[in-house]
Amino acid sequence: MASELSEMAERLRDSLDDNLPGGARAWTRGLAAGSLLTGAVLLATGRRRTGLAVTAVGSLVALLEESDAVRELWDNLPDYIHTAQEALGRFEGFVQDLAEQGDRIRKVIREQAHI
Repeated sequence: MASELSEMAERLRDSLDDNLPGGARAWTRGLAAGSLLTGAVLLATGRRRTGLAVTAVGSLVALLEESDAVRELWDNLPDYIHTAQEALGRFEGFVQDLAEQGDRIRKVIREQAHI
């Protein structure tokens, strides 16, 4: 099935290269970007099923067009997730420290109010 999709994408790309200004590359990038943007808007407005379907189409077009870049992104995904987890951990520590400082300040204000 994957080889059939690749062959179909190649035939479509060849046809578009001959018939469109900018060729297939410009067209498929526009389609992928538009689909991803539309999917994000649909998801943000609460239309989950439609948004996920449109986003999946955009992702598939991007995957077919930029398979090397997507493969590289996929290979680096664990590093990105690890970095995001570290950042969230640091942010959580910051919020906890901030809450502790707030408690101390409230305690000092209460003590001053009782004097």
